Amino acid sequence: MLRLIENFIRSSINESVDKAISRAIRDQYTENLFEMIPATNKVGMTNLMEIAMRANQGTPISRPLGSPIHMSPWEKILFNPVHLFRFPTPENVGIRTSITIGQRARKPLTLSIPIMIAAMSFGGALSKSTKIALAKAATAVGTATNSGEAGLLKEERDTAHLFIGQYNRGGWMNTPDKYKRLDAIEIQLGQGAQGSAPQRTTAKISGRTFEKFLVYTRAKTP
Repeated sequence: MLRLIENFIRSSINESVDKAISRAIRDQYTENLFEMIPATNKVGMTNLMEIAMRANQGTPISRPLGSPIHMSPWEKILFNPVHLFRFPTPENVGIRTSITIGQRARKPLTLSIPIMIAAMSFGGALSKSTKIALAKAATAVGTATNSGEAGLLKEERDTAHLFIGQYNRGGWMNTPDKYKRLDAIEIQLGQGAQGSAPQRTTAKISGRTFEKFLVYTRAKTP
């Protein structure tokens, strides 16, 4: 008998919970009962209840124990060390954003801003039109774009005023004739969990993209 009652109660509760969850995930957020949870987390249970009391009664509430006390969260005060050492530069003072990489090199790389386009490969990550668009954007603001783990895309090189080629795992860029067309060389030591092992599988590259990668036909992958 107890087992029968237990199963009945469990079945009833399970059905009710399933219906409540199904309704919660279907209803619009503005009409959803779940809205109470983020609202409570944001304004606090006390404030939420007092707002509801004012709205229902239409009069100011009378707290029997007085107004709540809010202490300043001093532990959340953060200091910027550089501003403790010296005051920030005034707004009317011009700031030079140019930077030179490899000042001792024969041909250093000078950028107008200390921001560069990250290494994103043609074919493996981005399309040809996207790479050309990024090259145009980099040229417009006086910075460099990066080939990523790919070969030398002629249209990208011709569009970019400053172009960084990547000595990469796949061997797509790794020939002296391509180095001569670069403004700087980035050496790829690895890529996250993939490590430094080269990847030249047909699953990675196919169709017209394969022709653009300029694969070493005599290269042998260990």
